[in-house]
Amino acid sequence: MSEKKKILIIDDEKSVCDVVKKGLELISDFDVSIATSGKAGIIAAKQIRPHLILLDIRMSRMDGIEVLKILKSDESTIGIPVVMLTAVLNGSTKEECNRLYDEMYIEKPVRITVLKTKIDEVIRRKWGEDDTLPILHGHKHPKTRHENKRFKIAIRFWAPVFLWAAAIFYLSSISPEYFPQVPIQHADKIVHFIEYAVFGWLLIRAFKHSRPRVGDVMLVAASVILITAFAMSDEWHQSFVHGRVGDFSDVVLDTISSGVGIFFYLTGGIRIKK
Repeated sequence: MSEKKKILIIDDEKSVCDVVKKGLELISDFDVSIATSGKAGIIAAKQIRPHLILLDIRMSRMDGIEVLKILKSDESTIGIPVVMLTAVLNGSTKEECNRLYDEMYIEKPVRITVLKTKIDEVIRRKWGEDDTLPILHGHKHPKTRHENKRFKIAIRFWAPVFLWAAAIFYLSSISPEYFPQVPIQHADKIVHFIEYAVFGWLLIRAFKHSRPRVGDVMLVAASVILITAFAMSDEWHQSFVHGRVGDFSDVVLDTISSGVGIFFYLTGGIRIKK
């Protein structure tokens, strides 16, 4: 006999949890557990290892988005599909949830029969015909849609960072005599500004998508430190290139420029649709 499918409901409205739990258990063989706070839900997910989590977005103290970030950044819960069950579903919320690999959105109110059908669909897509939940903790679980998506995101957001850094380093290794003379005052400073503003934008973007649990202050600090270190190494490298000299003022300009790029990304000044 196959294992009962385990469902975890995370919603701070206990009455809602009870209604959904009773309804699902009445029309299915699901083993339904409930958690009435985000923190309790995270703990329960690690202990129960459910086949699927129903997660509300609007909760007090820790909202659903924050819970989803934690679940999808922990190796013991990253492979568990999450269905957002909520009355709040605007464009920005959808975008944030998509970035965190959730499976589906179901708007409240919803019929229990419809909910059961959706749950079956996600579980079948995720685990296949075998109802047995693979061991997620302490062993490597097989590649899943979540892992594939995480890999794609890593390539999509980090590859441009390294390619841009390589381009900067390559251009710095070319003697100025091979570049056309531009009749613009401080043209080299303008180029520096553009190079490092884009660099800052790309780096904070990569950090935000690969380290969603970390606060902006830490991510900004890490970005600025890395870019400053890169700028210093690039200036040192230029001291060995014919016709170039290392200039500390360029490091200062590069750091400030990267800060501008970071600011633009964090304030939504320039965004590329995913």
